[in-house]
Amino acid sequence: MKKLFKIIVGLLLLTPLIFISCQKESTFDNPQKSPLLKSSIQSENTEDFDYCGETTIVSLITNKTNIVIGSVTVGNDENNLYVTYETTDNWWIGLTRQYAGPEDLIPRYPNGYPKVGMFPYVQTYDPYVQNCTAVIPLESLDSCFEVALFAKVYKIENGIVITTDKSWGTSMSTSIVNGDCTGWHWEYCLEECTAPPPLGGCETAFADGGDLGQCFLSLQGYNFHRWGWTNGPIGVTTSTLEWEIWAGAGQCNHDHGILVGTLYVDYDGSTATVTYDMNPEYIMDETHLYVGNGIVPLNPHNNHPTVAPGQYGNQHSLSGATTDTYTIDGLSGEIYIIAHAVVCDLE
Repeated sequence: MKKLFKIIVGLLLLTPLIFISCQKESTFDNPQKSPLLKSSIQSENTEDFDYCGETTIVSLITNKTNIVIGSVTVGNDENNLYVTYETTDNWWIGLTRQYAGPEDLIPRYPNGYPKVGMFPYVQTYDPYVQNCTAVIPLESLDSCFEVALFAKVYKIENGIVITTDKSWGTSMSTSIVNGDCTGWHWEYCLEECTAPPPLGGCETAFADGGDLGQCFLSLQGYNFHRWGWTNGPIGVTTSTLEWEIWAGAGQCNHDHGILVGTLYVDYDGSTATVTYDMNPEYIMDETHLYVGNGIVPLNPHNNHPTVAPGQYGNQHSLSGATTDTYTIDGLSGEIYIIAHAVVCDLE
């Protein structure tokens, strides 16, 4: 009996030590969701999100080996918080978890260590990834709140996992959990989403194809006095082209105009599909589209080059539309596109 009593006492003395070390293993089973928060949406798309204001970028630091293995980018739009993890070298991500909300509701052990298994947002990746994003709804969050950004990571060489570690998104430069248990959570304040500027009525708008765009005013051998862009030459597209639509951009100067939408272009060598898509707060009353092998269309009455929208060959009369699509058949070779619209404020 004395021997049994000593064993029981010894076990009781050891119990508190389980909660002392900041290196305690986290439990990932049976996650519970906070009643204040909803599950996140998992996204493996590496596209840029339409953030409001600036993003916050912090280091992704391993817990055991205490090294920087990547970054975490945090930003928001009007509806969601976006948390994008990106690892470098041979580090890969198998699981991510996030907490976002009041500091006093962060799941913790008695010693303050995070209960990662209780974080309300979880994403798993099989196979592992090096870039992933969690999308967290903002509807239950204040303008400023605490975030804790966790990832379970693996170092892989020659197809073999040689290291498994935990990591945290933090601005700290050293280990954040093996030290004094601070730094693994930090405050994020929402960036303000400013409303797009009003047009003050209706304005003419053209799509600018970026590197493919050529301002009418600068075309050699022509004497056009109208601003706007012809875009091309365009061969068969392997992915959808996306061009900005600018209203009121006199002299083809974006600083003079307002970005009102996006033009999407697909061309398979014989058919071009062109879609106008307006940003929020803007609508279209009409569109004019030119698609052809010449850099600009020819006036059918005198066969002279022209950039007047009424001569583009394709026209839609609309009534407050936010999207408009053309499908142009019978094409061949490289083509040019001029996309015009009359864009108005959404009242």
